[in-house]
Amino acid sequence: FAFAQQIAREAGALAMSHSNRRDELALESKGLQDIVTVTDRAVESMLTARIAAAFPDDPVLGEEGGFTGEVRDDTPLWVIYPIDGNGTFARGLPLWCISIGVMQAGEPVAGVIYNATTDEMHAGSVDAAATCNGKPIRASGVTDPHRARVSLGFSYRRKPAVHVAGIARLLGE
Repeated sequence: FAFAQQIAREAGALAMSHSNRRDELALESKGLQDIVTVTDRAVESMLTARIAAAFPDDPVLGEEGGFTGEVRDDTPLWVIYPIDGNGTFARGLPLWCISIGVMQAGEPVAGVIYNATTDEMHAGSVDAAATCNGKPIRASGVTDPHRARVSLGFSYRRKPAVHVAGIARLLGE
């Protein structure tokens, strides 16, 4: 768990070094609303290498590289999303993060999400309550939608009617 947090920070530093040279980043389209940058690949390679060095028997599932190693119930599976929010990363918006999860026998056991632009580390595991920068966090207790803060996103991969229907249901509540 501590190692996941450590390498998330290292990955964030690497991504920030690329972010500071955004005008040099080449973008590659993998499909509608799905781009990849050299940063994605560099961060994933670094994370995969660091995990392999520390835990050589543990398989890794990466967004760009797929599986490395053999997935077995008796070994943890590391799941990495090198730049979660690559579209906003490529545009210079501070709305991206490094995401690392660990699963055991098909069940999530630990996860960290590191926002390098704000230096916020969200972390939690089956053995440790969720935190942000080491301070406990929890879901909001607000149950009245009129008092809640709601943020929405959408994908061009779905028909607009799907999003409109969801917003209408939410506002109807």
